[in-house]
Amino acid sequence: MREVSIIIILIVLFIVQQKVEVSTTPKENSSSEEGCTQENEQEEQEKVHLKMFTKYYSIEWSSSYYPTIVMDRYNFIRNYYSVLRFFASIYFILINSIFSLYNSFLPMETVNWVNASDKLFIPAHLAAKQIRENKLKSRDLVLAYIERLAIVNKTVNGLTQNNTDALAQAESCDKQLANMTTEQRKELFKTKPLFGVPFTVKANIKVKGFITSACNLYTMHNPPSTEDAPVIKRLKSAGAIILGITSMPNNGVSWAVDDSACGIVNNPHDTRRMSGGSSGGEGVLVSSAGSLFGIGNDIGGSVRIPSYMNGIFGLKPTSFPNHTVPVEGILPNFIAYLPNKEMLTMGPLVRYATDLPLIMSAIYFSKRKISKNLCCDEQKHRTIIIMANKPLNYYEKELDFNKLKVKNFFEAKHQLNVQKVDFPLMSRVYELWALTGYTKEIYPLTDLPGLFKQVYSGKANETFIQLELSILQSFATPKDLKEEKFVASKKQKLREQLNKLLGNNGILLLPIWPTPPPYHHMEPFTPWNGLYPLIFNVLGFPAISVPVGKSQQTNLPLGVQFVASPFNEQILISMAKFMEKSFGGWVKPGNLPSILFNEQLPLHDEI
Repeated sequence: MREVSIIIILIVLFIVQQKVEVSTTPKENSSSEEGCTQENEQEEQEKVHLKMFTKYYSIEWSSSYYPTIVMDRYNFIRNYYSVLRFFASIYFILINSIFSLYNSFLPMETVNWVNASDKLFIPAHLAAKQIRENKLKSRDLVLAYIERLAIVNKTVNGLTQNNTDALAQAESCDKQLANMTTEQRKELFKTKPLFGVPFTVKANIKVKGFITSACNLYTMHNPPSTEDAPVIKRLKSAGAIILGITSMPNNGVSWAVDDSACGIVNNPHDTRRMSGGSSGGEGVLVSSAGSLFGIGNDIGGSVRIPSYMNGIFGLKPTSFPNHTVPVEGILPNFIAYLPNKEMLTMGPLVRYATDLPLIMSAIYFSKRKISKNLCCDEQKHRTIIIMANKPLNYYEKELDFNKLKVKNFFEAKHQLNVQKVDFPLMSRVYELWALTGYTKEIYPLTDLPGLFKQVYSGKANETFIQLELSILQSFATPKDLKEEKFVASKKQKLREQLNKLLGNNGILLLPIWPTPPPYHHMEPFTPWNGLYPLIFNVLGFPAISVPVGKSQQTNLPLGVQFVASPFNEQILISMAKFMEKSFGGWVKPGNLPSILFNEQLPLHDEI
């Protein structure tokens, strides 16, 4: 299948190359007045969309909502947007059909739960409490996870390095507690709330004594790190024990772990499908109960996407105007590919939403503290807003219906105020991404076929998605100061619109991904899937991935994304706990679908 994939990629690349060369040629007699008129029309449209709290409304997607930036090279797209969108729909349906047909001949495997220890199903906050009260030994808990890791990693391939000292560290915790009184234990857990609790770490985060490889062919044999990243220091100070280091795509620049020097990472719900990325190793191991919780990073959905695809919770904290979780201590090669620090966050991946307050309280360094005792019933007083924009890519109807079910749940059962809104500026997400300069190096289009071959052979520093984004950036990046200011103003306007809409009590509801978890090697053909998570990295807003059951059609996880205004992680955590209580939370791989909704809920209107 990879041979077929590379041939199709090269053909698409050739076509894109020709189109970009044509479309980037400026017209000799373009009218600046026409550009101003288009801009004024856009301004008027956006003013209309700010009237959000007064009534429901939904605006159909049309070509007028495509970027109207005053750049000549966009004229081709503006003029033929409807036609391009039609052919794009055909293209995505064709790609889905080809991969579905091919994979129908391959065996489907899921992780199994034979002889799984009961200790694997204890949430982190309860495990910490039981260790403190001498009802659970840290050694027994860590041993259960070590044994589980040895079993599930054969199926999912999510672990790259073991902590051979984990068991000894757990025994040391038990000995320390054995010599303490009840009061001394309570005092210890005030400063070390995760004492004796195991977790895993993504391969591009510095951990003292471990190789920070980022699963790159050229850094796999680097010497071990001599220091911990700040987020790891905080977790160690809280008493947590590292089980191991988890896999990721090459340098983290991918939404799938299909081109990693550490090997392909498989989805525990269906090993034919991708794990999500770039924190894919964390996603599969946390979902498979190979890890109690994990720490990843997110610059374009890298915590939320694998959480969605594996049926767990994943939180991306605030990154603008200031970070709420420290982001330093990542492999330098990875930092070189970042757009800038504003988009990068560190965040947890968990099976149980009830663990988020404890974990976030340990790593959070904002002036607004995370309460360890959040009340999930607070959601009954929230305003829920649904974004109606549709991505360019093929969009599964079941995913849209799933979002509608969640909307109806809030309206019918809890009488919450649910609003709908369409942001025309959301269609500018890739321009906004390009403005920040995702990669410092834009590869010449003529060099890309050779680079694709190197990526395919596993001998390149790049990934397929990185090269595709380079094509986009060569087209979309502002070419001069005027263009840069224009696009920057749109980024700020969208940020202001969302802030005004959400306030300190609103939550935005939208999908994370427009399809179920794709099959392996499918990602290079669907680079536009990342719109929903990427925009909130561009804006710096906190967001969380929440599972809401399994698909009746595919038996794969379903999920939604919630977004709050900056520094309101506590609202998202409270919502995640509410959703876990209402919809069942973690989607266990291999389980039969559960009825998590009332299918008879009235459908008020379509989105």
